[in-house]
Amino acid sequence: MSIFFTISHLFIYLMAMIDILLLFFYAPRKTQVFELTVEGAIRSIISTMADSLIALDPNKMIKIANKASLNLLGYKKVKLLA
Repeated sequence: MSIFFTISHLFIYLMAMIDILLLFFYAPRKTQVFELTVEGAIRSIISTMADSLIALDPNKMIKIANKASLNLLGYKKVKLLA
């Protein structure tokens, strides 16, 4: 029974070491590091918010329209901003 106990622990230890090695070699390639800017954060929030938002410039031209407003009006972004 002690041999089985030792072999099973050795197997678990080897599997854990393989997992650690895989994480060490493959995790850096799968993750992407990006810098979060204020402008990027604002654009992300606006594009994913559920409420409709349309921003105009001083000449009353549409500058920003989020997905909710496009769905509400039935337009595509290219048509609305053109």
